[in-house]
Amino acid sequence: MKFETEDYIIILSDDKLEVDLKRGARAYVEHLFEGSRFYNVLKWFLSYIFPRDFYLDDIMDVHFSGLGELFIREKTPLGVKETKISGLSRVQAELLAKAIKSMIEKSKLKLLTK
Repeated sequence: MKFETEDYIIILSDDKLEVDLKRGARAYVEHLFEGSRFYNVLKWFLSYIFPRDFYLDDIMDVHFSGLGELFIREKTPLGVKETKISGLSRVQAELLAKAIKSMIEKSKLKLLTK
């Protein structure tokens, strides 16, 4: 699933939700860092500067507002963090939230059946 907003490209794959900047100097620098072998070392620092990827295993909950904002609660090494992704339409935010919740439930079921 892929959505484009004015500022972001949002891609939901089987294991993560990618949020990338669409244009500008920050988008270019973000693209350079993501390809770097040092990205894993710097990703917590860079998460304060650039939007980042959310791995489904770390997402605890997701909900949306009627204004097109998606809220993601995730586990981090420093505790629980809630991130807001804005710029989506109400329908896009709802669809994305439902898809993520469904994927989280499926992964929990797989863990229980193993």
